[in-house]
Amino acid sequence: MLLLTLAAGCGSPGGTVAVRASPEDLSGLLGLSYGDAVDVAQGLGYRQVRSRGATSYWSEPRSQSCARFGRSRGRLISVTMLPMAEC
Repeated sequence: MLLLTLAAGCGSPGGTVAVRASPEDLSGLLGLSYGDAVDVAQGLGYRQVRSRGATSYWSEPRSQSCARFGRSRGRLISVTMLPMAEC
């Protein structure tokens, strides 16, 4: 498990957000800005493999992990970990 501290956007109390994420579980990214979530996922070795509308699929080959991201209004609103075959 990786604990990251990100600078929060304007108006956020405390100025930082703690995020728990690992290649096997990206659910800790929920609620982040989509850009911050992508930065964390890429830092964990993920790469985007496809997208359609507000849904994108990300894979991390070392851990054989796959995640489906849903976004709305610039925020990550869903993270679903899937079998690698779904990516």
